[in-house]
Amino acid sequence: MLAPVSRRIKRKWDEESVVANIIANMKVFGQWYSALNPNLYLESGLHSSVMVTMSVPIQKLERELSFPGDIDILVIPYEDDYLIPSLTTVVEIKILRAEKRRLGKSPNHFGFSQASALLRHGFPYVALGHVIVTDDVRDEPNREMLFAKVGHQESITSLTPITEDAFEIDLCSRTYGRLANNTPNDDIGLFAMNFDGSRVFEALGKACKFNPDYDSKLLYGIQEFYEENTDLFIEIPRYSDKEIEEWERQLSNNPGRLTPWKLSRRIFAGKWIRSVETSAVTINGQQRLANIYHTDDDSYLYY
Repeated sequence: MLAPVSRRIKRKWDEESVVANIIANMKVFGQWYSALNPNLYLESGLHSSVMVTMSVPIQKLERELSFPGDIDILVIPYEDDYLIPSLTTVVEIKILRAEKRRLGKSPNHFGFSQASALLRHGFPYVALGHVIVTDDVRDEPNREMLFAKVGHQESITSLTPITEDAFEIDLCSRTYGRLANNTPNDDIGLFAMNFDGSRVFEALGKACKFNPDYDSKLLYGIQEFYEENTDLFIEIPRYSDKEIEEWERQLSNNPGRLTPWKLSRRIFAGKWIRSVETSAVTINGQQRLANIYHTDDDSYLYY
């Protein structure tokens, strides 16, 4: 991955260093991106992907724009051979440092002014993320939790109570609570997530809502920027090569088979998934991992 940066990176947790890491690790990317765009995540077809880059000067997309100066993360979906600028997501990132088991100095601003400006400029989806970074050792077990071992097809092979250090979990929960309580516009997606460079944490988030005032001229600028800077984008596929091979085999044997993406398109047609929860559930006597997708009117259990 070639990561464009606007300034020299001096420290491990400099913003652009963290941004590069939460893009380059596909499992980390999947956590926060699926929280911001669950509809797109569920409904993307077998040969779907997103092209992602960072630190994009906004004037490279539209010369008349100046604030905010750089777009921290730019995500453009594509399906088969077609780029889809009309589903572009832009993300403003703020880094929060946790030291000595407490949250350090918060950013001077939540980041809502930058996110709101991106929405006014006409980007289709806009989000704000607070990433909590820490080097603290997890050495104070203080809360009982359930520890799951996961086997084939998300089945839980064992589920046992343990006492765990909840320091990072509590920080993330409080951080997301502050974001959700202060958001000026419900159309802006939100997420909070811990990051230490070695583990994958679940993101707490609220989905972006499509911007009905998107700027078609800006979409052309996004397309041109991608075509002129393809080497600065990393491709993150929705399905792995193994999954694609297996689904192609199944569909060749049964072309009418109902696939997960077609089922999701049918269920969520015209419905905005606002938030997602991950749970352990018991189905037909077997424990499994499942997601609960909340829309404005209903909730759906997926496993």
